Amino acid sequence: MHDVKRIAVIKGSSIGDAILSFPLLRNIRKNFSQADITIITGEASSGLDVLRSCPYANRVVHLPVHTTMGKFISMLRLMKLHVKPFDIVFDGAPVTKRS
Repeated sequence: MHDVKRIAVIKGSSIGDAILSFPLLRNIRKNFSQADITIITGEASSGLDVLRSCPYANRVVHLPVHTTMGKFISMLRLMKLHVKPFDIVFDGAPVTKRS
């Protein structure tokens, strides 16, 4: 486990999701203190500033996918991330049901 260099955390980006993600991110940082941690988040943007201020992550990658241009931007961002693969990916995104 000590060879872990890159970690991705998939999270929701609403304000509530962002705030509730801090304990998870803190524990990941505690267990992988030298790892490069990237938060990958979706369309909602109300919590982006909170996520970007998180002291436990190195960067936040926002994927705006609800427009054609947003899908193109997201594809480019994902391709850039794929250049160097992640050692671990945590899926912490909420599963919400909309009716």
